[in-house]
Amino acid sequence: MQTHHDWIKAVIGNLITNALETLQVDIKEFDAYQFLGHAPNYEMGHLAFPCFPLSKLLKKAPPQIAQVLADQLQTHPLVEKAMATGPYLNFFLNFHQVGKEVLESILEGSYFQKTLTENTPKTMIEYSQPNTHKELHVGHMRNLCLGLALVKLHQYCGYD
Repeated sequence: MQTHHDWIKAVIGNLITNALETLQVDIKEFDAYQFLGHAPNYEMGHLAFPCFPLSKLLKKAPPQIAQVLADQLQTHPLVEKAMATGPYLNFFLNFHQVGKEVLESILEGSYFQKTLTENTPKTMIEYSQPNTHKELHVGHMRNLCLGLALVKLHQYCGYD
């Protein structure tokens, strides 16, 4: 299994993969993970899986595939419900369970130990350009603070 930076999408991608295996469709978990995205409206769901790429494999219309997948999905504590909405399979998250798992990982210290990127390229952030013919004033502080915040975020994410 490939490591993912979004563990919620990885769990839902795994649920989709398992549902597709019951339908005898060969799709890798990483593909399901890549196709998952945010629903355009939170009334429709929090995450959405488009069924368009599966229509050629299953020889069905995407809305039918979404309904079949919704019926085949296993339950998981992170997912409150999954429903077919047109050609998309939409997921509603159980935020109490998500919060509980995030807080547990923060309290045990593993949340801040994971690496966010596999390839860490070097990045240069230029943020302070004092003029040699003028004095620094409070207006320059915004750029200094913003630049330092970007540097710290890049360092946290593992960029050099």
